[in-house]
Amino acid sequence: MENNVPAPVYNKAFLETLDEPDGHRKIAAAVQRPLRQYIDEEGFWRQVMPPKGITPEECDRSQYYDTLVRVEDIEPLSYAMACTLRGNARSEIIYGQRFVIPFFKIETQHHEKTEGEIMAYRYPITNWIQNRLPRDIETIEDREALIHLETGIQMMQYLANGSAYTKLNKTEIGLGNVIEKSVVKSELARQHTADDFIVHTLQKPDFAALYKRFPGEDGERLRAAVVLVSEFDMEDLNVWTIEDVGFNVVEQTAFGQFKAQTLVGRRYVRTNKTSILRPGNLYGFTDPEFFGYFYELQRPKFYIKKEGDRVVMWSWEFIGMGFGNLESAKKLELYSGSVTPTLTDTGYEVKVPKAEDEIMKQNARALEGYVSPKVVTY
Repeated sequence: MENNVPAPVYNKAFLETLDEPDGHRKIAAAVQRPLRQYIDEEGFWRQVMPPKGITPEECDRSQYYDTLVRVEDIEPLSYAMACTLRGNARSEIIYGQRFVIPFFKIETQHHEKTEGEIMAYRYPITNWIQNRLPRDIETIEDREALIHLETGIQMMQYLANGSAYTKLNKTEIGLGNVIEKSVVKSELARQHTADDFIVHTLQKPDFAALYKRFPGEDGERLRAAVVLVSEFDMEDLNVWTIEDVGFNVVEQTAFGQFKAQTLVGRRYVRTNKTSILRPGNLYGFTDPEFFGYFYELQRPKFYIKKEGDRVVMWSWEFIGMGFGNLESAKKLELYSGSVTPTLTDTGYEVKVPKAEDEIMKQNARALEGYVSPKVVTY
């Protein structure tokens, strides 16, 4: 249909089209839209680790289930040694290391509307749902990636602290009871007087503390390539001074927008999804070749069907993520409290991703009557 077709006409034509043979393949678009509740952005994990398409033939079958997996190799280590003129280096058999990447499905809600309900909308509700579904899928990709990343990062903390979970908060750091291996606290968090979850201002030296975790102090020999930061914490750049970053950056933040492609020397990805990347959490990563893989076994598919007077639609995809080198992910925390598994401080829930059904916040409060001006009819 043409873009100038009114929404009621579109909705009526949509229902008529679905009644036609193969009608679900003939759905078109219109321009009317509802009041927007939030800025809809693409998935941030796809910007950190771009996905690669893969076919079933390139995968392996699981030994235990009727599912596909991908087995990836890890490069073996090697070294040289000093010898006498008559000596030889040590001989060793090279053992290959591998890890398995499982595939899983992400599926949206099954959206259902009746003919009578669709006719009541002044914007193309079905078209809007179609356009929303891919972003809903990418949002769950982001959440799954962060949950598994946090698990891996906390495991490196566990190993570095004698194979034991240790509280990582301002108090324990001050007492020297915990090693900051894959997680580091910001400077202002260290100076705070309590072990709570107040988010402190992000400072330039905090990035150096994060980036230094990659070359490490014990021969890790990696380098930070990208940092993931929320829009909430990016706003702290607006209070950086000329002494911190120079006149050009201060001018940008004061009269325009931060335009640099890097943040303290590294590429950055920013997101407004603060229900997933909670304020006060920043993550750093190496290039994907040192980190892991993100495979698309099946790109998002869309299904729509009309049965009687009901229209049902949803979308799904099959993907696989595998992080074989857990040294390639580090975390900066801008708060003083501990989110260490089993050793948390009171209120830690505000720093972990929300549940899938709580990710989207109801910003418009029309159902509660919070609109202005409030019109009363009589």
